[in-house]
Amino acid sequence: MTAMTTTPHVWTSGPQLLNVLAGRVLQGFPVEDAIIPLARWTILVPTRRARRTLEHKLFQLSGKNGLVLPAIRPIGDVAEDDDEERDTGTLSKAGQIFFLLQLIDQWADENPQLVLARDISASPAQGFGLATSLSELFDKLETEEVELVLGEEFFGLDLAGHREAITSLLALVKERIPQLMIAQGLQSRARQRNAEIRKVAARIAEGGFAGPVIAAGSTGSNPATRALLKAIAHHPQGAVILPGLDKNLDDEAWDVAGPEHPQYVMKLLLADLGLGRRDVRDFDTGATARTQLVSEVMRPAATTEKWRGRLQAATWTVSEASAGLTLLEAPDRHLEARAIAVAFRELLEHPGGTAALVTPDRDLAARVAAELGRFGVTIDDSAGRPLADTGRALLLINLVDCIIEEYSPQSLASLLAHPALTLGLEPQVARRLARQFELAFLRTDLPLGDPSGFASGSAKLRDVIRSDAHAHPFLRSMEDADWDALQGFTMRFAAALRPLGEMALRPFGDHITTMETALASLAGDATANDNDQRLMDVLEALRHDGARHPHGNLRRALVAFTWALRQEKTRPVASDNPRLTIYGLPEARMMEADLVVLGGLNETIWPPTTDPGPWVNRSMAAKLNLQAPERDIGITAHDFAQGLGHPNVIVTWSKRIGTEPRIAARWVLRLRTLLEILRQDPKIHLDTRYLQLAKALDQPRQFNPVAMPYPKPALHLRPTRLSVSDIRSLQRDPYALYARKILRLEPLPKLGGDADPRLRGQLFHGCIGRWLEAGVLTPEALLAEGKTVFGDFLALPAVAQFWWPRFKRMALALAEMETANRSSVAETFVERSGKIALDVNGVEHFLTARADRIDILRDGSLRIIDYKTGAPPSPKEVASGLEPQLTLEALIAQRGGFGTDMPDVTSALLYVRISGLTPPVKEIEALAPGDIAATVTQHAARLVSLLAEYRDSEKGYLPRRALQKENDASDFDHLSRHREWSMGGT
Repeated sequence: MTAMTTTPHVWTSGPQLLNVLAGRVLQGFPVEDAIIPLARWTILVPTRRARRTLEHKLFQLSGKNGLVLPAIRPIGDVAEDDDEERDTGTLSKAGQIFFLLQLIDQWADENPQLVLARDISASPAQGFGLATSLSELFDKLETEEVELVLGEEFFGLDLAGHREAITSLLALVKERIPQLMIAQGLQSRARQRNAEIRKVAARIAEGGFAGPVIAAGSTGSNPATRALLKAIAHHPQGAVILPGLDKNLDDEAWDVAGPEHPQYVMKLLLADLGLGRRDVRDFDTGATARTQLVSEVMRPAATTEKWRGRLQAATWTVSEASAGLTLLEAPDRHLEARAIAVAFRELLEHPGGTAALVTPDRDLAARVAAELGRFGVTIDDSAGRPLADTGRALLLINLVDCIIEEYSPQSLASLLAHPALTLGLEPQVARRLARQFELAFLRTDLPLGDPSGFASGSAKLRDVIRSDAHAHPFLRSMEDADWDALQGFTMRFAAALRPLGEMALRPFGDHITTMETALASLAGDATANDNDQRLMDVLEALRHDGARHPHGNLRRALVAFTWALRQEKTRPVASDNPRLTIYGLPEARMMEADLVVLGGLNETIWPPTTDPGPWVNRSMAAKLNLQAPERDIGITAHDFAQGLGHPNVIVTWSKRIGTEPRIAARWVLRLRTLLEILRQDPKIHLDTRYLQLAKALDQPRQFNPVAMPYPKPALHLRPTRLSVSDIRSLQRDPYALYARKILRLEPLPKLGGDADPRLRGQLFHGCIGRWLEAGVLTPEALLAEGKTVFGDFLALPAVAQFWWPRFKRMALALAEMETANRSSVAETFVERSGKIALDVNGVEHFLTARADRIDILRDGSLRIIDYKTGAPPSPKEVASGLEPQLTLEALIAQRGGFGTDMPDVTSALLYVRISGLTPPVKEIEALAPGDIAATVTQHAARLVSLLAEYRDSEKGYLPRRALQKENDASDFDHLSRHREWSMGGT
């Protein structure tokens, strides 16, 4: 046994600790005048990443090919000998949540009179959310070794409205969790970690730890860790090396430093050790001009009046302190990421140079990695990627989304788009059939629904599509063999998904098996890659913990299932010495690089917002002696201060994130204020070069604006058969006609299930057409036709709740109008097709139409009617020829195109608005009766002239020639690159 010393051995170091530590250990630190084999050293560091880096540096500095290393361990894993997790009766995070979920269910069943209990019973997701937050609370309590004491004194009046619910739920959990844990021989991860740390601390304190022991980079933020550091500090061959203890701060500021200050945690540790800051020795070169500037930046707010005096008396100059410091204020997150990538790319031009991005912002980290990809450069990201975003795990998440969203078209489309979904077919065959399935059955007004109806629904839709003249051309081109293959694919798909519809209450493990079986049916057996193996490990761990999950249906199990998949990360294979690295804040501690970028320095990101959680507010936390939420700000402040101490550092933030304006972090504002006090313009340090280079990456060397397209296809390709709707398009948006008639392109319908105006028009028109053809013109008959036509569409909420009530109002009004007008009508034709030939410069053209309704009036003239569910064109638009439908239908009638049995004189052109609003039905004259004949003659001449223009090979098809509104969208704006030429083209 080795006797403990009375004077603690404590040092402090700057941010580049590992390199100095490796060199000093090889020289024998902390032992003096003794030769001890390196293998007997024990070195504790904050993270596993720091451990690997220290091992590499020891090898590098030793200059040897072989070296017996010290025992280097993360300080939270002091009892571990390797990276493998051991099964020692420790309750996993998932197991703890499942335990709590059982108790929350029990509490909700016992307290049905409480609103919270009823909410939990109604919403599995809410119960799981409460269990997760409770788990976090108990982790915090156990990590800080605080006993949860309940009672009136604890709650006071803080939660008067919810006191009964909160008290009874916490009391039940507090009583039952220890009983369950003891009965099953389990303990929580936090309790086990504390026990192991305190066990090692006791061994050291009792002299049972032979050989030097060093704790480097830890601040002792938790009681157990502080006990371990205290034991090491008193060990005769021990050393505690604190990261960046501020010895420059005056005593008054040190005394008032609170939880938000970066030195607060070390202040508590030194008090526990009975040391003053002056008793702490410098491990490296001591304070620099930069660290003294940082000390003033982080000065407690209560003592900032000392700034001027302190800075005037400083022995360092602002130029010394700010050398190598760059501030980068980006207009937005996009340019912030690109500027960082440019800085990293520049550094790679220097052989052996290294750079690190330190940020808590995963969005910024991902953007930087993506921007580096444009240079063909990869970056080592210590956080990895969520497992749920990769491979078969993503397919599982898509499958979960399908179940939760009740097989919506959007969720099914995402599932079908996954490349691993093959259903036992060859991959290329499966891809082709998946695309056909989406187009045929998901991009319809009535999607298939759930898998139980896939077979019957697909057969019905197949018949509808094959008989629909308006179906997408691709579907109309499919032959019987194609439909049969698609039907086989649909049956396989339904068979794989059908078991997921079972809602029986079953053990959690059974639901995992169900999901695994469905995954195997969709994508076959797992491959041997690392991500698939990690997924299998996650599922196996869930199955192990699942015995603690309450029995429930599949939907409830999926809440926990999704949570577990999203918790897991895929870790990249770490390089021994990567040149470019992304670190989170904990991972960055003790790391070194030639260039360090502190990114995402915006308020609410770095530092984060403080959140005491839903269970314990600030006053309750104080009564429990829990650390204040602001301590997290202090910890991240320490990370910032340490990062700012690197010789070459760039601090970045964005003025805007997404659509929201943002402000720089409080520490950045303080830094800029200090520079002003030091009479140095902060703009001197604001980067312009990296931002200019980042902007220049998207600037072409020569600006060649995209011109408005003006295609001039050969004359033999130009259409000579045009409908009245095509003529409207030729006048308002010729390019759309070109795309449809010449390029033969047709936009894909939207994913189904959306009740859009087009569907409303089809339903209303269909009902009226069937009603008029049947000839029984009563409101009851029209409503009966409505029920038939609306049919399955009433399952859509918008149709059932809005359109059907409007249709019923419209039906009554239309039947009344029809009765009033019937005496003047001799005969009615519905959906009558017509066609006439036109001679255009010797080339025969055909004009076609399908009229909603044509009445032969008793006076021998025609009345042509067009039904509109929306706003009809104005008489001015009709007269101008921009809305030529009715006048051209009158022209076709005049020339016998609707049949020689019809009169050739049109006396009325009407729009009938059938909106079902107020009024439900309204007749609107498109033209005054006296103007019809002259306008039809005028439009006929204009039509021939228009068609003649397009018989000129130099006449092209302009996009968006005369749309009703400038911001109206065309189906082919993307093809014409409208956004480009309208904003910057010619």
